[in-house]
Amino acid sequence: MARSSYGKKSYRQLTGAIIIVFLAGAFLGWRYYVNQTNAEPEITLPELIVDPEVTGPVEVEVVVEPEAVEPVAVSEPVVEPEPVSAGNALLREGESALSNGDYIGARDKLSGAVKAGLDKSEMKRARALINSAADEWLFSKKIFEKDTLCSRYKVKSGDLLVKIGKSHKVPYQLLMKINGIDNPSLLGAGQTIKVVNGPFHLVVDRSDFTMYVYLNDVLVRTYPVGLGKSGRQTPSGLWVSTPGKKQVNPGWPDVETGKYYMPNDPENPLGERWIGLTGKEGDCVGRTGFGIHGTVKPQEIGKEASRGCIRLHNVDVEQLYDMVTEGETTVVVRD
Repeated sequence: MARSSYGKKSYRQLTGAIIIVFLAGAFLGWRYYVNQTNAEPEITLPELIVDPEVTGPVEVEVVVEPEAVEPVAVSEPVVEPEPVSAGNALLREGESALSNGDYIGARDKLSGAVKAGLDKSEMKRARALINSAADEWLFSKKIFEKDTLCSRYKVKSGDLLVKIGKSHKVPYQLLMKINGIDNPSLLGAGQTIKVVNGPFHLVVDRSDFTMYVYLNDVLVRTYPVGLGKSGRQTPSGLWVSTPGKKQVNPGWPDVETGKYYMPNDPENPLGERWIGLTGKEGDCVGRTGFGIHGTVKPQEIGKEASRGCIRLHNVDVEQLYDMVTEGETTVVVRD
């Protein structure tokens, strides 16, 4: 009976020890888990490689990939169109009108473009277009509607072409050419011809060696010119075509050399035409011996090489001659 009680007591003691060991183990395991959870993260340092030939460690470079950056959209720069000047706009309109066969509209627009102002290259193009338009509306038989500068005229009995030209303030030679009339005395009553409502006026620009021909206030033709050389510059101011001083194939006495050049002389410095001028206003008042003429030295057109007169190519002065009305056509020479 005594042994049985002792055995039961030993069993209880053993069981209690086992429970204590189990609880202690669980507690220690729990503490380890907590410590590991709260521990600082481990930092991996670069690996050191020891080279037997080198006395110290060699650090291996660690390449860190850069963080991806979202691309930023860049907008295209806004290019503002260059402003169009009034002259340039008129030039474009005139060029368009000419290409569409509207010669009157082209004439008016292009003339306005030159007046408004253009740069050098645009001015050159405008002049060429103006000359091209004039070949149609002025120097041909064609008469266009709404054209106030040219019109139809029905010849009356007793009419003479010289008289008709004078009443319209243009040379009769111009009317002969644009109407294809070879003999003015054969003009017949009832015949309809084209007339030009003149007179023409000229502006000579010394700065660009250009002559501008106007009919009323519309620019109709431009010509390159040669002018007076240094010390004998072409006088500026207002001139008028001198009555009785227009000549075809003129003779010329050179008072400075005493030589006289016969008409049609290939060495005659005046070329094929002479248009005498009289000074009215400005520096030209009282000056004599000046005029507009052709040349035997076309290479000097566009230069200051004459004794003061205004030179043109012979083909140009022949055309101009038929537009200048004695006592009516004015010439402005300006800087």
